[in-house]
Amino acid sequence: MPDHRTPTRRQLLAAAGVVAAAAAALPGCAEVAHHDPAAATGDEALAREAAVASAGLLAAYRATAERHTDLRRVLRPIAAHHAEHVAVFAPDDPPRATPPRVAGSRAEAVTALRRRERSVARARRTATVDAASGDLARILAAVVASQAQHLVLLDAELDAETRER
Repeated sequence: MPDHRTPTRRQLLAAAGVVAAAAAALPGCAEVAHHDPAAATGDEALAREAAVASAGLLAAYRATAERHTDLRRVLRPIAAHHAEHVAVFAPDDPPRATPPRVAGSRAEAVTALRRRERSVARARRTATVDAASGDLARILAAVVASQAQHLVLLDAELDAETRER
């Protein structure tokens, strides 16, 4: 039986492809923004909000991996994805976030990450619709897809935690 807590090579490659596609599309987003100053302002705000949210997720994953070292093999690749998301949304001025308090129980800590990931993904889906630039909308959608994979991995970790009890 496969270990569902460890991301598969296919999952990691798919997530890396999503981020690479998003990074490749980013210069196109900047080009569109130069043609429509009003769109640039709105899209710049959406990109900054996405960078701040990704920085918050990155801090949460890192803090949880630090507190629950047995979760590192699952959480570190997800944290790396969020670091890439920050770089895509704010390459010149990446925001930093204060790490949140991490629950003492593994299950509570993973549940908190899951809740946070879902909340940010929900906001990003809305931002995808609000984006004036099709390029930014595609980047946001790609990151939402990446977050869906993160939720699958977190769910698998919670399922494994339940089976171990």
